[in-house]
Amino acid sequence: EAQIGSNTVPGGLLLLPDVFKSPDMRRTIQARYGSAPTDEGAQAWKDRHKWRREVDLSGARQYLLQHLPTGDKLLQQVRDTQSDFQHWAVHIGTEPLKLFIDTTNPKTLLYLQMIMLNLQIIYAQDDAATAWLAEQEANTSSLFGTLRYGFSPALKQALH
Repeated sequence: EAQIGSNTVPGGLLLLPDVFKSPDMRRTIQARYGSAPTDEGAQAWKDRHKWRREVDLSGARQYLLQHLPTGDKLLQQVRDTQSDFQHWAVHIGTEPLKLFIDTTNPKTLLYLQMIMLNLQIIYAQDDAATAWLAEQEANTSSLFGTLRYGFSPALKQALH
């Protein structure tokens, strides 16, 4: 406790800010979060004390309820776009020539890989879409399933 009170620990592993000097509080924080906050983190917490005390919860709730229909419309647009995206990928299948891209040319292969990678990054931000991408990877039913293999289903099959 003397080491904790003087803000030192053997090995210098944990230096607690003044607000966290209580041994019980230290143990609780470490047990719950794995480590205690830094001095900067504790100061930021103190600085936001006034904001936490003055936040208008009913106003925030009212704002959320007021904007809920807009959020629902936007979410529906995202779902529609994802559905279109899946239909597009299934329609193209595993044939890059349907996009008029010759994958035997290294420049066009790289171009298509970059486009598909960027689409994958955007599309993978949703859990359902991530599951769909994993299914495509496993089933090789679209360009997403053969992306890592230069869009060659035969190469993917040979390597697995």
